Amino acid sequence: MTGTDPRGTDGMHRTTACALIAGLPGLVLTALAAGSSTSLALRTDLLLTLLDMAALSGAWAFARHHHRDPVAAARAEHLVTALVAGCMVLSMLSVMGCAVHRAWWGEPAVGGPGLVIGFGLNVVSGFVNLRLMMLWRERVRHDPGSPFLRSQLRLFADKLCSNILLAGSLLLMLILEGQSETRLIDPAVSLVMALASAYWAWPVACQAVRQGVKGKLRLKACESSGMA
Repeated sequence: MTGTDPRGTDGMHRTTACALIAGLPGLVLTALAAGSSTSLALRTDLLLTLLDMAALSGAWAFARHHHRDPVAAARAEHLVTALVAGCMVLSMLSVMGCAVHRAWWGEPAVGGPGLVIGFGLNVVSGFVNLRLMMLWRERVRHDPGSPFLRSQLRLFADKLCSNILLAGSLLLMLILEGQSETRLIDPAVSLVMALASAYWAWPVACQAVRQGVKGKLRLKACESSGMA
């Protein structure tokens, strides 16, 4: 898929738009679940969802306009890749910090109706994110050199991992609701989510840095040739 392929461009725009639209009700329900439960995992999931929506908004804007100007498209692709990387790294650090804080200081046993909402939401979101991840995977196969497409694939792989971890942990906390064991499950799952985010975010962050370095080198080369 390239900028000269209208069908590929429209398809990429549709995929990002569908991902953004699908994420909006999920954001509202995640906020509701986090607000009606004492679960750290649900609160960190809300933070992850907010950052994911920020990354998806940038991806949607890029997919909508990237074919109009090749030079501006390359610059925008770098910015969007950096945005996705930044959101993924920030979410990883935030989740890890919250989990360490709860594990160190301790919290009351996890409970609340938000556990049921969160479980159902993550089951449904898991299937949606799996489908979207498969769409991005197919686009990466057609254009394996695109940093933007690779960043989107890793973003949705990260989202799917979070859905699986959260659904499993929330089901276990529902079974053990009110018992002291949930104090250990909650921060442990949050730490595993942070490690999974680190795994998916690292290549995206490295790619963003490489793109930035290459862009600066090209700019210096152009300035040097202009002065000559």
